[in-house]
Amino acid sequence: MKISCNTCRDLIPLYVDGAVSDDSAELIREHLLCCEECRKLMLTVKNEKKKRDPAAVSVSRPDYAFVAKRLVNRRNKLISAAASLTLLVGISAGYGLHTFINGGKKSTEINSKEN
Repeated sequence: MKISCNTCRDLIPLYVDGAVSDDSAELIREHLLCCEECRKLMLTVKNEKKKRDPAAVSVSRPDYAFVAKRLVNRRNKLISAAASLTLLVGISAGYGLHTFINGGKKSTEINSKEN
């Protein structure tokens, strides 16, 4: 089954967008094989679409290696922050325990009384 140039011209923008059925796409491809004017129109529509929205024509996949690296960096920063906080809490608890055991006296006062 063949389609007319008018029908093909109406469908070309949809064909370029990928919004036609498989049957319609096949009819358009068959028509484009034998019709130079419709082929030129299709190339023009494709070029216009590229100019309007280059991302729509060539959809790139996300860079998963980059995403994975960012996640690893974020995890490492989180681990470093948790380790630093744990160390700070440990030092503070140790100082507080030392102060509690010595009755709030400074270590210089304790050393002078022992001598």
